[in-house]
Amino acid sequence: MNPKNQVRLDENLQRLMKQHDYSLHQLAKDLNINKSTIHNYMNGVIPQGVHALIKISHLFKMPVDELLFG
Repeated sequence: MNPKNQVRLDENLQRLMKQHDYSLHQLAKDLNINKSTIHNYMNGVIPQGVHALIKISHLFKMPVDELLFG
């Protein structure tokens, strides 16, 4: 089990995309975010800024902290 403070964005984003039937391309297009940014998140890169995270959290109606730490 993951500690509460461990970033789990990669797992959470992949799960949400699957649940909502989003491809990487479609998610990037809908959020107006570069595909490589989302791809990096899905591969465990921790975001440096919050702009893209806020867009993702709004789309999936999920608080940013839940998106990051789930």
